[in-house]
Amino acid sequence: MRASKAQSRSTWTIKRGYARQASVRALTINGRKWTLYANSLGEHCQHNHPPEDSKFPSSKRFGPEDIATVLSFLDQPAVSNREMATQLRKRDPKLVFTRRQLRNYRYRLRRQRLRGWTPTQATIRLLNERNIPHTIK
Repeated sequence: MRASKAQSRSTWTIKRGYARQASVRALTINGRKWTLYANSLGEHCQHNHPPEDSKFPSSKRFGPEDIATVLSFLDQPAVSNREMATQLRKRDPKLVFTRRQLRNYRYRLRRQRLRGWTPTQATIRLLNERNIPHTIK
């Protein structure tokens, strides 16, 4: 294993109830090789408050009412994610999400609605199902 030029890189877990903390370091005392240090959380590492739920990814999920709001805007492509986020936050100020999560969720819903077809293929399929005459060039 070659020696690393990095100084140190700490890493930890965000898993709740996990009783260990680990860090990875490349120190000069061991020839700049990566070394994993695993520590039990002692008194000096324990918090004096419970974990804040809004910091965990599981708290940033949309509830049933939020999903219904997003679905109501799905048929309106002119509505931007910013406008939709404003509406969601007006409805529930305590809702925690990022615009990227909203964009990804809208994209996922749109893909589910298209059932694997591209938008053009879905349009042609819809025209064929409703027996609407059309020409493809």
